Amino acid sequence: MGILAYHLPWWEVLFWSVLGNFLPALGILFLAGSFHNWIEKTSGFFAGKWIKLLARAQKKFEGDYAKWGLIGLMIFIGVPLPGTGAWTGALAAFVLGIPVKKSWPYVLGGIIIASIAVVVLTAGADKLF
Repeated sequence: MGILAYHLPWWEVLFWSVLGNFLPALGILFLAGSFHNWIEKTSGFFAGKWIKLLARAQKKFEGDYAKWGLIGLMIFIGVPLPGTGAWTGALAAFVLGIPVKKSWPYVLGGIIIASIAVVVLTAGADKLF
């Protein structure tokens, strides 16, 4: 949008896309534990669904994490496809019990990889059309 519609320089679009994606992911990293503790104490339909969702996510990601570690988390975030990304990766880091101190650089690295890929694809598409 920034490159094609607003004709902003690529470096500015890259900066704002990384910042705009990292701040919510950082919020998830820091607040997921508190939210989880609060929802566990809450009874009802939503609490049960949340706990089942986390259990399913943990089962899905723990094999890949055991194999690839934090680099796998960064690659997962760096692939710009639906269902991957910083927010999902930050939640996966919480589910796997990765401390924020260890996970945030890899989340940021994945965001930078995905942002560069999207900027390159967008700049290339601009040249085609």
